[in-house]
Amino acid sequence: MHQRTLNLYLIRATLGLSVEEAANHILEVAPAAWEAWESSDIIVPGWVLSKIASLNDRQQSMLDVMGKLIIEEGVSPIIYDTYASYLLDHPESSFISWRLTASVANHYRDKDSSEPHFKMVGQISLNPDDDQI
Repeated sequence: MHQRTLNLYLIRATLGLSVEEAANHILEVAPAAWEAWESSDIIVPGWVLSKIASLNDRQQSMLDVMGKLIIEEGVSPIIYDTYASYLLDHPESSFISWRLTASVANHYRDKDSSEPHFKMVGQISLNPDDDQI
């Protein structure tokens, strides 16, 4: 798998998106285009790689912020099971913002349980649309 193709697959898999969801919500392109890029049928355009790199940067920033908050302030991430429940706390947020938040929460979740790695006093909800991220 070519590196450009791998980037598309990894961001889609990390965010738990189908090809259709990724095409519609990340790039606003036809699912067939995403499939062609991911399968290396056609070369991935530079603007697509730029958008994927930006999304990766947002996710890494969120991971860094959450890691710092867990260590310094003893908080744990809120895990939203549905987009509808996420919108209750973040009404102006996008579907991709919800999936970014879920990927960060899942990163800190204990692999053998449904709980985050740390049992904490407080909880925090990171909104990837916030300026701090």
